[in-house]
Amino acid sequence: MTKGRLLILPADARPMTLGHYTLTSKGLTVDESKGRPTWEEHAEVGAWIDRAYQAAGWWLGDWLRYGESRRDWQQQLEAAEGATGLSLKRLKNLRSLAAIDPSRRREDLTVDEHDPVVALEPADQTRWLDKAVTEGWNRHELRQAIRASHRRAVVEGQARLKGQSRVLLADCPWKYQNAQPSGSSSEAHYPPMTIEELCDLPVRKHVTKNAVMGFWVPAPMAFDSPGPIDVVRAWGFDFKNFLFWDKVDGAGGWYTKGTVELFLICTRGSGTPDVAEGLPESVYRERKDPVHSRKPAFFRRYLEKHWTYGPYLELFGREPVEGWQVFGNDPRLWDAEGDGDGETEDRAAGS
Repeated sequence: MTKGRLLILPADARPMTLGHYTLTSKGLTVDESKGRPTWEEHAEVGAWIDRAYQAAGWWLGDWLRYGESRRDWQQQLEAAEGATGLSLKRLKNLRSLAAIDPSRRREDLTVDEHDPVVALEPADQTRWLDKAVTEGWNRHELRQAIRASHRRAVVEGQARLKGQSRVLLADCPWKYQNAQPSGSSSEAHYPPMTIEELCDLPVRKHVTKNAVMGFWVPAPMAFDSPGPIDVVRAWGFDFKNFLFWDKVDGAGGWYTKGTVELFLICTRGSGTPDVAEGLPESVYRERKDPVHSRKPAFFRRYLEKHWTYGPYLELFGREPVEGWQVFGNDPRLWDAEGDGDGETEDRAAGS
């Protein structure tokens, strides 16, 4: 390692020669001393360069992931990543993309065209990438198709939400200044919703008189007005306290590297814990899953441990969870009338 530069191979000392063509770190030259190249040779070299250009993103992503696995390299790795000349955001993106198994990567798609499938299960990654090639979709078109498919799945595959729940968990697909904030893990599954749209959901119709809710909020939105606190109140809850998730790896931001996401603890009526012993410290530290962007299971277990009976309801859920009713966001599935206005008394299981 030399100061300011990562040297794996001497950049200028080992040029690559392909027939008449010589490739160096600074360009390409053509040697016509033994005749001029044919068009076929020219086209073949161009195709090789294009493949190498696309593969370089995978090479760098795989290099980053291997480096992270070497705990004995942590100090050197930071300097090496800086020497690539790429932004922190781009490095994180390539690291995330490289989580796609090489057997599922498509040579007929660019590295970045794989981005919409990163958060999907492996079989779904293959299915959607194949479809992108067949349909000729670009990255934006593939992402839109996946989102539309998830919305249809919610409409076709879930029963109407009825009844009242005592313990709620919500990870809303926030719309933040016309964009999706990085803190929301529902982006790949639900279209962003405004504060007004979220407030209008008839959640309070499906909450018992005494209840608790764990409510995820991206830090940049914490004090917006109107903002997440208005959604909490519209759903019939009052804010009580925070748990902080320290995601370890900071994301890009204007003022700090955003490593923290907020888990609001909100109650309705008498929503204090059933079990007050062993309450957690206010900061929980766990590295963010770069593939699925799932929230740590710790927060769900926290609700289950200290509020020992439900019913349990997750809003904007992404997969079935034993013991929980998991619900999406399609308004056609809501029973807007509910069974009252949350006046149902909660009861312990078996009482």
